[in-house]
Amino acid sequence: MQIIIFIIILISPISYAVAKDNVNIFETTSYQKILKEKQDKPFVLVLWSLDCPPCMEELNLLQDFYRSHQRLDLVFISTDTPSQNDEILQVMNKYGLSHFQQWVFSSNAILQLRHTIDASWYGELPRSYFHSKAGRYAISGKIDREVINKWYKSLPGGSNLL
Repeated sequence: MQIIIFIIILISPISYAVAKDNVNIFETTSYQKILKEKQDKPFVLVLWSLDCPPCMEELNLLQDFYRSHQRLDLVFISTDTPSQNDEILQVMNKYGLSHFQQWVFSSNAILQLRHTIDASWYGELPRSYFHSKAGRYAISGKIDREVINKWYKSLPGGSNLL
């Protein structure tokens, strides 16, 4: 009996870590769900892929920025497929970003999924959407620290948080 309890205690942290790391399937209604959940809260929606070197550079920047700006809220959508969830989580863990919402495109209707986010987005990566009460704006290509600093400072109380 003591051995079973010991094994349960050992496994519990592992189970918690696995349960915490979750990749949601992004379908045509998912973007609206994200917007509803984040209503009136500033956040950055980041679209990326495992085979996109500039995306990895951007993830590194976001990790660094988050370390000194803990109120930054991020949502990640991988344009890969659900069969790559383990790889997606490995990358997010590597960059210390796995505690944010993680999504992956469902494997069908890629064009339709892109259009639910932005009809003028043609699939270039990375792609980031900065959401705030002032609205949203999109950036194609890798963002830099100046861009995210400017957006963050524009938020209520943002300049006091830097």
